[in-house]
Amino acid sequence: MRRHDGQSAVVRVYNSLWSSMLLGTVCLIFAAGGVFLILHEDGNTMIKIIGGWLNVLFFGIGGLAYLAVILYMRICHMPVIVIYADKLEYGIPLRRKRYTVCFKDVDRFRMVKVASSEMMAIDYKKTVVQDKFDAQEMSRLKECLMSFNREQTGAIEAIPTENLSMKGKEICDILNERVRMYAGEAGKSR
Repeated sequence: MRRHDGQSAVVRVYNSLWSSMLLGTVCLIFAAGGVFLILHEDGNTMIKIIGGWLNVLFFGIGGLAYLAVILYMRICHMPVIVIYADKLEYGIPLRRKRYTVCFKDVDRFRMVKVASSEMMAIDYKKTVVQDKFDAQEMSRLKECLMSFNREQTGAIEAIPTENLSMKGKEICDILNERVRMYAGEAGKSR
């Protein structure tokens, strides 16, 4: 969804349908190659098992599941990211879970590159970072992942921005504008 004229308009960002279809099609092509290896009579048994069956299982089932989730999200109009005037919501489709990031807890958003993936790092205020690490419900695994993410990107949380209907930089600019607007409104109300 493109940017609205009104600054407080809700912005919804969906998965890119064409990129998702391309990725799903590539998975199914690899699965078809696995079927060819299985059906090839002169093939080695080990090649049939590793190259054929694992290929079909991983790419075939994974590709179909990916396409099913993306199509379900598009049919039900479920956005990946929703930007409000005072918060950001983003979801993980397979877990059916949504996370909320309040702008009062954020210093800024910035684009980072991890290997070949573009992500949007969330720079929380120092007190919020400490509160997140001190939280009772945090598991040891989550603490390790947040620490690793902090070493890699300089932030404890990041949102993947590839394969979306808007470019990551454009989303980041909208979010930083909303953070500045929220900080300005919070300063006026004091």
